[in-house]
Amino acid sequence: MKLLLVVSILTLIIIVWLPAFPGWPIISGFLAVFAFMFTVCHRRIGQVIVGLCLSIVVGFWHMERDVEALSLNQYADEPVVIEGQIVSVVDRQKRFNQPYAGFDLAVSKADSANLADDNQWPSLLEGRRIRVAWHNVTSVPQLGQRYRLVLRLKPLVSLHNRGGVDYVRSRLAEDVVLKGSVVSTTPPVLQPAVFNTFWLRSWVRQRLLVVTAGMSSQPLLIALSVGDRSLISPFLRQRLIDLGVAHLLVVSGLHIGLAATIGFYLVMLPARLFIRPLLWRYCELTACMSAASLALFYTLISGFGIASIRALIMVLVVLFCRLSWRRTLVWQSWLLALWFVLLLEPLQLFSAGLWLSFSAVFALIYLSIGRYGKGWLALQLGLFVMMVVPSAVFFSQLPLLAPLANVVAVPVISFVVVPLLLLATVTAMVSLSLAIPIFGVCELLMSTAQQFIVAMPLSATVIKLPALSPAVSLFFLLGAMVLLIPRGLPGRWLGGVLMLPLFLEVLYPPPPAFFTMTVLDVGQGLAVVIQTPAQVVVYDTGFGDGQAFSIGGRVVGDWLQQNGIDHIDYLIVSHGDSDHAGGVGELIRRFSIGKIISPQQDWRWQSMASRWQACSLAPNWSAAGTRFSLLQAKAVTGDNNHSCVLLIATGNTRLLLTGDIEREAELYLLNSGVLLSADVMVVPHHGSKTSSSPAFINAVSPVLAIISAGQHNRFSHPNPAVRRRYLNRGVRLLSTASSGQIDLTKLAPDQKITVQTRRCCYRHYWQ
Repeated sequence: MKLLLVVSILTLIIIVWLPAFPGWPIISGFLAVFAFMFTVCHRRIGQVIVGLCLSIVVGFWHMERDVEALSLNQYADEPVVIEGQIVSVVDRQKRFNQPYAGFDLAVSKADSANLADDNQWPSLLEGRRIRVAWHNVTSVPQLGQRYRLVLRLKPLVSLHNRGGVDYVRSRLAEDVVLKGSVVSTTPPVLQPAVFNTFWLRSWVRQRLLVVTAGMSSQPLLIALSVGDRSLISPFLRQRLIDLGVAHLLVVSGLHIGLAATIGFYLVMLPARLFIRPLLWRYCELTACMSAASLALFYTLISGFGIASIRALIMVLVVLFCRLSWRRTLVWQSWLLALWFVLLLEPLQLFSAGLWLSFSAVFALIYLSIGRYGKGWLALQLGLFVMMVVPSAVFFSQLPLLAPLANVVAVPVISFVVVPLLLLATVTAMVSLSLAIPIFGVCELLMSTAQQFIVAMPLSATVIKLPALSPAVSLFFLLGAMVLLIPRGLPGRWLGGVLMLPLFLEVLYPPPPAFFTMTVLDVGQGLAVVIQTPAQVVVYDTGFGDGQAFSIGGRVVGDWLQQNGIDHIDYLIVSHGDSDHAGGVGELIRRFSIGKIISPQQDWRWQSMASRWQACSLAPNWSAAGTRFSLLQAKAVTGDNNHSCVLLIATGNTRLLLTGDIEREAELYLLNSGVLLSADVMVVPHHGSKTSSSPAFINAVSPVLAIISAGQHNRFSHPNPAVRRRYLNRGVRLLSTASSGQIDLTKLAPDQKITVQTRRCCYRHYWQ
C-alpha cells in the first residue's frame, strides 16, 4: 500500500515539473507498456502499476486543461459578453480614489461582443472562471449573484521574483483562466439568483454580518465562521503571523477535523448511553456519516476553497480508514490524503498551504507515536522545532512565542470558540435573535484575545530568517527528527549536530557581496534594490495608488523581508508617476527608512517630511566603496523629464538608473558636462519611443541595458525601434518581462559584475 502511494505521488510530482504537454499519443504508449507489465507482474506490483496509471491519466488531464486555458491568452483585449455567477468573496476597496470590486466569476455562457464576429472561441470559456476587475463600480456586487457583463479580457501574468508567488500557477489551480475588466460603456445586468452552494454561503455570510455588526472582533468571527479573511486588517494579520497563531484563523484541517469530531460524537455518545455494546459497531457508519456531513457543511460555508477541500479530503480519508475495518497505519492515511489532494489538483504541490498543512500533520504524527513527551507544552515545543524550516521558507521569520501562544490559543479556539461558532452559525440560519447570545460569548473571548495581541510588544520576539540553502534545511529537518526520537534511544546528540549549520548560518551569515543591484519584476513599473555591506538603497517602488493597492510595494516589501532586511537607508523616488511611486506607502508602513529623496514633496510620503530631501539639493554620498551621485534635468519641462537619475560607481563598474527621462532630459544631461558612460543602464521610460535617443545611448555606451516592463503591457513597451537601437550597437538587452528578476553582483571591487536572471533556465509548462 505504501509503495503504491509513494510511486503514485512521485508520478504526479514529475508530471507537474514537465516543461510541456507531451500529447496523448506518447502518453498512450506509456500506458500500453504499463498495461503489458500489469499482465505479467506479481499482484502487488500490479497494484502499484494501477496507481501509477491513474496518476498519469489524471495528472496529464489536468495539464491538458491548463494548456488549453493558457491558449486563451491569444484572445486578450477581445470584448466578450459573459453570463456567470460570482463565486468568491468580493474584494471591495478604493483604487486611485475610485470604488473598485474584484471577484471570480464562474462562466455559464459566453459570446463575442462583436455582433459581426462569428468566431466560436468564447464558448471555450464556459465552465471556467475569470478574475473580474470592476473599476468605478456603481452597484455593490455580492457573492452568489449572477451577472451579465461585457468584459475586455486580459491574460494572466506572473511576476517572476525569487521567493515570489507564481500568480498564473495559483490561479490555474483555482480554474481561473483569464482576467477581465468590465467595459463601462455597457451597463451590467443583474440576473435572477440560482440556489447553489455559493448562494448559500453568501446568504449565511450576510446573516452573520448582521448578527456581528458592532462587535470589535467581527473580522475574526467572520474568518472562523465562513472563511472570509477580507475584513482582517493588514496590521492585525501581521500580528497574528508574528505571534505564530495565524493558522488558527484559517478554516483548515484543525477546524474541519473538529467539526467532524463533533458530528461523530453527536451520534456515538447517545449510542453508548442508550444502545447495547454489541450494536455499537453498527452505529459507527451513522456516526461517520454524521461526521462527514458536518465537515462538508463547514467546508461549504467556508467557501469550498483549496485549503478547506484539502482539509475535507484528510477528514474523509480518516473516516474511510475507520470504516474499512482494516488495520491502516497512520502514515498510510497521511500518504493517501496527500495522493487524493494532488489528484484533485496537481499544481497544489507548489502551494504554501499544502506544505504547511501536511508538514504540520506529519510533525504531529511523528510526535504523537511515543517519540516525545506526552505533555501539551512538550508537543507544541516539538511542533515548533519541526516547523522552523517551513516558517523560514514561507514567512522568512520565526515567532519565538509560537509554542506558548498555541498552548493557550489552540484549546480555546478549537474546543470553545469554533464549536460555539458552528452552533451560532446554524442557529443564525434559523433565527438571528437566538444566535446573538452565542456570538456574544464568542465576542467576549475573541475581543479579549484581540486586545492582548494588539498590545503585545512582538518585535523583539520575532527572529528574521534569511533564505536557507536546501542542504542546511535538510540537515535541520533530519536533526529535528533525530533529536525528538524516544528518550533512551542512543544517538539523540547527533540531532543537535545536524541542526547546528542552521544556527551558524543565522548567527554568522556569510559576508555580503561588495555590491548587489536587483531589478525586481514589478510588471509595468520600476523597482530596484541596491545593497552594499553598509547600506540598502531602494530606487522606485513599482505600481500602486500609494494607499491600500500596491503591487510594487508588496513585491519590494516581501523581497526585502525574505532577505532579512528591515531598514532602508535611502528611498529614492525618481518621480511621482504611479508606476514608480505607487509602493511608497507600503514600504513606509513595513520598514524603517532613513531618507526619502524625490523631485518634489508628495502626499504619499508626507508623513516622512522631516526625512525628505529634494533630488536637486540632496548631496552625493559614498558607502563601503560605492559612490552614489544624483542628477536631475530641472531646466526642462515635464514630470518624466524631472526624474531623479542615479549614477553609481562601484569599483571599476558604473551603473546608470534613469527613471522616465525623455529626449529633452537626455539632451540636458549630455550638455551638463557629467560623464555619463556606464557599464549597465536601466533603459529610460521602460523603452518608450520618447526616450533612448541615439546620442544618449552613444554617450552612455552600456554593455548591458535593462528594460523594466510588464508582460503584455498596454503601452507595447519596449518599442521595437528602441530595441533595435540598442541591439545594433552591440548592447546586451534584458527585460524583466521575459527574464523576471535580474540580479547584478560584484563580489570584490576589481571583479567583473555577474548577471543572473530569474527565468534563465528551466521553465514549467505554464510559464
